[in-house]
Amino acid sequence: MKPRTGLLCDRRNKRGLRKTFGMILLAMGCFTLYVIKGNSTSDDVEKTVSNRANSRSNTSQASTQFLLTRSSIRIPCKPVRNFVFLKTMKTGGSTVASILHRHAIKNDLVLVTAQDSRPSILPDKSLSKPALKYLRYNCSDFPGYNYIANHVHYNRQAMDSVIPDAKYFTILRSPYDQRRSQFYYTSKDTEYSNNRNPFETYLNELKADYVRDGQLIRVMRNGTSQFHTLGFLPKYHTNDTAVALKLIELERELDLVMMMEYFDESIVLLAKLLCWDLEEFVYTFCKLHSARPAPITSLVRKRIDTLNPGDVKLYAHFNRTFWEMVDAYDGDFEADLRAFRRIQRNVVHDCEDAKWKDFNCINLKYDAHQLRGRLYNKQLQWICPRNLRHQQIPLSNRTQCKYLLH
Repeated sequence: MKPRTGLLCDRRNKRGLRKTFGMILLAMGCFTLYVIKGNSTSDDVEKTVSNRANSRSNTSQASTQFLLTRSSIRIPCKPVRNFVFLKTMKTGGSTVASILHRHAIKNDLVLVTAQDSRPSILPDKSLSKPALKYLRYNCSDFPGYNYIANHVHYNRQAMDSVIPDAKYFTILRSPYDQRRSQFYYTSKDTEYSNNRNPFETYLNELKADYVRDGQLIRVMRNGTSQFHTLGFLPKYHTNDTAVALKLIELERELDLVMMMEYFDESIVLLAKLLCWDLEEFVYTFCKLHSARPAPITSLVRKRIDTLNPGDVKLYAHFNRTFWEMVDAYDGDFEADLRAFRRIQRNVVHDCEDAKWKDFNCINLKYDAHQLRGRLYNKQLQWICPRNLRHQQIPLSNRTQCKYLLH
């Protein structure tokens, strides 16, 4: 059988042609690159190679950084600027408000201010009208309000219209301790000082007055009732169905309910909610009374259970959900609590060493009322001069502006 030499030669010739054609294309590519690069040197090539190596290295580092971020406990967040603090009566609300006002002064947040220098922003007495009475600035470049931290009755529709996309939170206190605190704050202890148990006597008479002329309703409406501050009318406090529905609504709408009895724990939760540094929350308690408190006896508890059943149920409900939030905390709650208490302890110790004369220590000593005044002054220096020129705010408020500007 004859070898198939012709076919082999044809294949070899075709392979040779392919190699030749490939060499021609390669030469043309090199020539084109030479023309484009012009006077490129070997140093440029080395730089290019080095840059590519650095790029790969940076990419590798970036990937590692991303993985570290993904695997870390703390996820970066954006500090909250819009929020509503529902300031309840005699619950530690002034201490919380002081923290918020100091942060606002430092970070140029705008507080919703009441009309005519009043400390409270109130809707109508029935809580039915979705409108708040507050000072309005009408200048075209007004940036808008950032927060509420006054005594105010909760009305979500009205508040959302003033501060959209806000975080909502409040603070509660055991209704027994809260009512006792109110007793001393209003100097009722002096009025009942001749009684063996002044607080218990006061509660007994309050119950009798409620039967006669509805004094309990007036006391609640003036802010003693925490539930009323949260938008629940006192006349429904004995209606179990209405109470249960309101509790469900508040749990759904409020981002955090703090507890006075667990103040530091509440601060850690608030810091997480607002994404602020723990250092922002250092505090000194405001409006503490020095008198030795009257005992809360079993009779006192029964009396308050009868007088204010809504607040008793309110506190019990959110005392339970509070610890559920602690259990669901994103991170190491106990470690953050220890860290905050360490910061708190160190700052107070340093201020005591400085005899509270350092600027930051003096600022820490200011209560909510003083800080609110400073904040008003800062806002009005910024907002009022333009409004005063164009006479865009009422005379009473212009007078307020002039007073605070001097």
